[in-house]
Amino acid sequence: MKNYVEHLIHKTMDMQIEWWRMLEWLAPNEGERILDIAYGVELSLKIAERGCDVSGIDMPEGGVERAKRLAERERVACKFVVGSARGSAVSRRILR
Repeated sequence: MKNYVEHLIHKTMDMQIEWWRMLEWLAPNEGERILDIAYGVELSLKIAERGCDVSGIDMPEGGVERAKRLAERERVACKFVVGSARGSAVSRRILR
């Protein structure tokens, strides 16, 4: 499964995939903790609407601020922070 997920990630890096297709493929369950790296805001919010604890990490500060505003407007609880996926300390911090 891990190899398939890595393949999917590499395949979609160069193309835009609709958030609803990814949501359908992931099929998240209520109560799951999700770390969305370099997230698509819509996908993060839809996963959170299913009762998951969603955190997102991305580099551009403007994108993070947009995600926070959208989550607030939609009244969906998500955590979004500026950071690099390469910083494992950041990933650990956001998942607390």
